[in-house]
Amino acid sequence: MEYEFDDMIGINQLELEYEAHVVGFDGENFTYGIYFDDEISELHCENVKKAVYSLGDSDDEESEDYIGYIDISKKEDKIFVFQDLGGSFDCEEKVHKLLNALNSVEGISKVLINE
Repeated sequence: MEYEFDDMIGINQLELEYEAHVVGFDGENFTYGIYFDDEISELHCENVKKAVYSLGDSDDEESEDYIGYIDISKKEDKIFVFQDLGGSFDCEEKVHKLLNALNSVEGISKVLINE
């Protein structure tokens, strides 16, 4: 499958340890479907949370640490990270930060955004 939106958000420029693609867009919201090489455990979920929340947890949209409203949940075959950027102007940078942070999580096979 060809992912035509990858270039728009600059995913091809990143040096990621896993495959990543943008499937579609939903305004200023991004839902990351994170797939693993093996069955998902609570440890996978905790590692994703650590990686994402290491970016900052500021609720102030003006703050350099603000990466948007984040919600993380586990479903049967993947972990979801929901990111609402709330009208931020630097969406691409914040998506890149989150994807780069996931490099520290072992076992990720792919991340599909807004699938």
